[in-house]
Amino acid sequence: METLDFNYLAIISAAVASFALGGAYVALFKKQLAKLNGSVDAETQAKQKPKPKGLIGIFLANLVMAFGLAWFINALGTSSVSGALWLTLWSVVAFVAPLTIGPVLWESKTLKWWIFNNAINVICLFVMILILTFWK
Repeated sequence: METLDFNYLAIISAAVASFALGGAYVALFKKQLAKLNGSVDAETQAKQKPKPKGLIGIFLANLVMAFGLAWFINALGTSSVSGALWLTLWSVVAFVAPLTIGPVLWESKTLKWWIFNNAINVICLFVMILILTFWK
């Protein structure tokens, strides 16, 4: 197995970008997310502060995802915007969608809830892939 060289600064930057975009999305759509999550009091849920443990966990998850994406980008030889779009599309179809559809199928969450929650996943995934593709 050949050794792949990674740009660790690009990996960290992709994780930070995804973390920041996710935070901005949640801040911007707090009330809508609370309502879609079925909160009895969406206003109260929207005012809750994020917990440090959760923020650290999300950042670490973004870091792991950035590292995995860097591996895929290297292995596939992705080097263009169209390649980044295809990798994003296939990542969503093959991984994100199947892994996140469970609550719709088993917990009576709506398709609107699923789309709203995954919109930021797709955006973050594409931004991370762009950073990792062009910052080698």
